[in-house]
Amino acid sequence: MSNFEREMLHQAVRKQIELRDKWGDEILDRTPPVLWFGNTHSSKKKIVTIGANPSREEFLAMNKEEALKVLADTHDQTQLKYLEPPRNRFRVLDKTESLQDILQNQRLSTEILDSYNKYFQKNPYEEWFGKKADPYRVERLIRSLNGSYYEIADVQYTSIHLDLFPFVTVSDYNTVKDLPQRDLFQNQWAQNFLSALIEYVSPELIIVFGSGNFTEFKKLFFAHLRKLSSELKFEYQKENGQSVSARYEIMSYQGKTNLVGISTNLGNPTGFTKQALDALGNQILRDLHR
Repeated sequence: MSNFEREMLHQAVRKQIELRDKWGDEILDRTPPVLWFGNTHSSKKKIVTIGANPSREEFLAMNKEEALKVLADTHDQTQLKYLEPPRNRFRVLDKTESLQDILQNQRLSTEILDSYNKYFQKNPYEEWFGKKADPYRVERLIRSLNGSYYEIADVQYTSIHLDLFPFVTVSDYNTVKDLPQRDLFQNQWAQNFLSALIEYVSPELIIVFGSGNFTEFKKLFFAHLRKLSSELKFEYQKENGQSVSARYEIMSYQGKTNLVGISTNLGNPTGFTKQALDALGNQILRDLHR
């Protein structure tokens, strides 16, 4: 664990403690912030993907409706069901631990940071990221770019996932987006935090996916972005005769890193087959090398 990693974790924990008072039960008591998903210590070059914020699915053993009903009925977070060890994806706080303990316990901080790096070795949320074998979803597109979230010897890039902000919310981002706007974006806390993480990972390529996420990213980082292309169009005809399409832009981030913003939500690429995701990745790759 580097000093940078520990300081970033502690900075996020202090902010999450503050948000617990402002966001109420949207912030889960046993859920540390998730700074990244994937092995930042890999010796390979990196691709960074960016979404909105970590999903409750990373920690809870119940769906959104069940969790919201428990909280509405009881206002008691101890009634929530978590993915307990060994089923957990990240290091979850046990019932005797608190967020404050992370600031005071180096062993706990190390275990949390290790769980970020080992995420794809343990129990990743495959229904969103995609499986290692014959993948779909985000992993499928990353493979077409010669990368992977997983430990695969013959790919060039290790992929690391980051989010606009690192705090798990019970509700979906679109439901609570006014909260981060007020408490994380307008004061530039999220921009500064994410910029530091991107600098630490030092990727060769950044991919922001989902039209809402890309629109938000452009608003937050407009001073750091330069257009390298007009909006590009991808169209693909599937074997059943139906077609799918996506829009994307190629930009420069901080004047040194290529960035692709894609309209499609790769975690839930409705209508896209595996072959369509391959074709989308291959077209993006050609455009990056023009």
